[in-house]
Amino acid sequence: MIKQNNSPERNGQALILVIFLLLIVVIIAGGLASMWQSGLQTYGAEKNNLISFYLAQAGIEHAKIWATTLTNFTTDSGWFNMSTGRYNFSVQTLGGNNRRLRTTGQVLDNNNNTIAERNIQLDIDAGARTVTADSWREQ
Repeated sequence: MIKQNNSPERNGQALILVIFLLLIVVIIAGGLASMWQSGLQTYGAEKNNLISFYLAQAGIEHAKIWATTLTNFTTDSGWFNMSTGRYNFSVQTLGGNNRRLRTTGQVLDNNNNTIAERNIQLDIDAGARTVTADSWREQ
């Protein structure tokens, strides 16, 4: 016959061991959750930064058309709203047909606060380019 030792000391040791193992699991889970949250925040910031860059590129393309097709234009476009943000551009005459295009793309939160912004500047010769209604081609 097998004798079982169910002494209070052994039961207490088992309880302490289980509590210790649970504590280790909780600490590891908390660390993983913190790393996961940090990774999501980084991904969101990178995504917003990329979207603001694309908005700034849209502003450059709009400014190219404006600078090469209009003879009488204002220097600042104002803001153009898009689904995830907005862009604006300015056209500066450098002399002759040379133009400096500056654009800003912004991603906005629900309260219209800027959460990401990118700026692009480009110098072009507006007299050397023609723009068709359906596309723009870089030379």
